Amino acid sequence: MTTPQRRLGLVFVLVGPPGAGKNALMNAVLPRIPNLKQFPTATTRPIRPTEQQGREHLFVTHPEFQDLIDSHALIEHQTVHGELYGMPRATVEAAISDERDLIADIEVLGATYLRSLYPDNAVLIFIQPPSLQDLKDRMQTRGETPEEIAKRLRRVDMEMQYAPLCD
Repeated sequence: MTTPQRRLGLVFVLVGPPGAGKNALMNAVLPRIPNLKQFPTATTRPIRPTEQQGREHLFVTHPEFQDLIDSHALIEHQTVHGELYGMPRATVEAAISDERDLIADIEVLGATYLRSLYPDNAVLIFIQPPSLQDLKDRMQTRGETPEEIAKRLRRVDMEMQYAPLCD
């Protein structure tokens, strides 16, 4: 007779280019799955009007982010579009051990690293955009400047190459 294994929490990671619909999909799924919570990542970017501190992100200053790095409080961190992003270690590890599931929009390099550390608990889901024009339109609708849009579009080809690595 085998002993049943305890179920651990999962981290569902939505990856893909900006404007692909990751946050729209996440916002549609969250109310439908009771045990699923959004994983707020740390970032130095400014908060958007539709966001709340501690829900989508932990919005911190550059010195506060450096403190997180120095204290090893982040699983990993990346510079994306000129801003710092990182995954708080305590949030991920507590959710996994407490059998809670998380969902987050994490850039492809960070998502790949997360899966290398937690291969049984990270599920990567690639969200492919309908077209490059749709990405541009969605970013414009969000109020991004032409410079921000151009900067984000430069990563699209690199991000699209990660689709086959996702679950």
